[in-house]
Amino acid sequence: MKRQIRWTERLEDRRKLEVRVSFQGSKIKWQFKHPDMGVWDYDSPPTAEQWEMLSQKLRDLYQRGHVALDKQILLVEKERNG
Repeated sequence: MKRQIRWTERLEDRRKLEVRVSFQGSKIKWQFKHPDMGVWDYDSPPTAEQWEMLSQKLRDLYQRGHVALDKQILLVEKERNG
């Protein structure tokens, strides 16, 4: 999958957190950008809510006809559950 999955979350202090996820073979690459940082954070682990959001976004894309996403959906479920 060449395209990234992206979304923006509203933090408790009302700032926005940008999240982007890409798939590289059998690896999932998470990236986070806080509003006060000028660079992407590649080291922070995703939260349970972020895993759920990624799973939901993949399912939505799959339902809209992106059938090549079945491998990514299985990979997310495997990584998420441990």
